[in-house]
Amino acid sequence: MSLSVKSRILLLGMLPLLIALWFMGLVIVDDFQLMRSLKQVEPATYLNTHIASYIHEVQKERGATGVFLSSEGKKFQSELNQQRHLTDKAWQSLEQFISDHDITENKVFNQQMEQAIALARGISALRQKIDSLSISLNDTLEQYTKHNQKWLELTQKTAELTENVEISQMRLGYASFAKGKERAGIERAIISSIFGKDLLSSVALKKVTHLIAEEHTYFNFFKALATPEELQFYQQKLSGSVTEDVQKLRDKLMSKIDNLDRNVLVFQLSQAVGFGGAIHNFKNFVLRGKEKYYEGFLANYEVINHTIKELEKLKNLTSADRQALTDVKSVFDQYHTVVKHAKYLHQEGEAIAEIDAMVSINDGPAVAGLKELVEGSSLGDFGVTAAYSFQVYTKKINALKSVEDFILNEMEKTGQQLSEQVQAHFYILLVITFLVVVVVLAGIFYVVNGITSPLGKAINFAQAIARNDLTQKLEITQKDEIGILAQALNNMSDNLV
Repeated sequence: MSLSVKSRILLLGMLPLLIALWFMGLVIVDDFQLMRSLKQVEPATYLNTHIASYIHEVQKERGATGVFLSSEGKKFQSELNQQRHLTDKAWQSLEQFISDHDITENKVFNQQMEQAIALARGISALRQKIDSLSISLNDTLEQYTKHNQKWLELTQKTAELTENVEISQMRLGYASFAKGKERAGIERAIISSIFGKDLLSSVALKKVTHLIAEEHTYFNFFKALATPEELQFYQQKLSGSVTEDVQKLRDKLMSKIDNLDRNVLVFQLSQAVGFGGAIHNFKNFVLRGKEKYYEGFLANYEVINHTIKELEKLKNLTSADRQALTDVKSVFDQYHTVVKHAKYLHQEGEAIAEIDAMVSINDGPAVAGLKELVEGSSLGDFGVTAAYSFQVYTKKINALKSVEDFILNEMEKTGQQLSEQVQAHFYILLVITFLVVVVVLAGIFYVVNGITSPLGKAINFAQAIARNDLTQKLEITQKDEIGILAQALNNMSDNLV
């Protein structure tokens, strides 16, 4: 099979054009896929916005619930009802958004979202238990926190729904920020409960210190990923009285740390002294003379001495505290001396009444000393109401909400800008591709026509000469090789005449 010159030239010209179009097509397809991917960014970003609004209201509801339960339903009833209305409104908005949008085809994400939705729908049952005071504060906080944690895991998962590094990094930063804000919300609920009861427990203190550490960790991670604009806005909002007032409340709690240690030790001392303790065993030994009471007293005496030494190591002891410890130790040193004498008298067969009279001890100073130590071991008396602490923490959390809104707005703007840039690049590439194809095809046809048209004329001229028609002239004015060939054919025709 033979190809014409025209076909060969067209084939030669089209081959590199097709290769170029193939490579440009790959770029166009990549841009198209990126454009589609960025369009899917918007629903996930708006989902984060709706989740943030909803969780913020749940956090406020959790804090109000903490005050309500710690007061056994006597405080914050109206405030709690108002907050529940705001929570329900935010949930309806979130639920409607999820219903109206296909966020992603990612099965794992969708399964986790269904689990979060189930927890949200279970809030009403939790509220009934709260209203009837049939659930403890710890269990309530745990259920609210579990609910919030599930939704916050979704915000972190949205970072995996995009291949764009910038948006993924912004979402990870936001997820860390949201978790830090959640810790601040839990702290608000626990501290409001502490001030509501005016009592600090070691469990509550441990929770608060753990939450503060976690909060700092999450916010530091956010700062590492934040844009300069986000970081500046965060520092602007979380300054002045917003954080200073919170720190003052924290300091009030931390000032009781030594009292917490003291409280435990004073409790141990009281137990070693009182019922079932040293005095109990001493009196039983005097009355009954049984060895087990004697050994029991000696064991109690060792605990008393050890506990007093531990109390003396505390830094916040007053002079009255130290005098009280001295009095307690002095009295039980006397008990320790006379219990040995009582044992000797029992062995000698003395009458119980005579033994009791011989080992009589004035324990008034020890009783007064213990009373002084107990009264100085207060884990309350903060002088702060639950309503005030709730207000202080709410001020901070509202500032965090402003930062959260700013971050989400920045994410939306970045997504829109990237989408517009990719879209513009895609259409520009399409126009360039079209123009390249038009220009290259025009060039190919121009070159082909410049060769085949005069070549066809030359063929017709040669065929005329072959028929002895020497009247024809070849009208080709090109200055290239074809023009030279035409001139030669004309000269040949002239020579044959």
